[in-house]
Amino acid sequence: MEDTLYLRKGELAPSNLALVSRTIRLAEALDLPIASVEEAEAALQLPGTS
Repeated sequence: MEDTLYLRKGELAPSNLALVSRTIRLAEALDLPIASVEEAEAALQLPGTS
């Protein structure tokens, strides 16, 4: 998502927050679970921040 500039055709995303918020709304509409920070780190094999 970080390389995405548009929320939709012709509409620039004002921030990364807008992109994340839209992604969450889409996932919820499709009844898909939202990963926690810990789940996302594990899925992406990222080191924890704590």
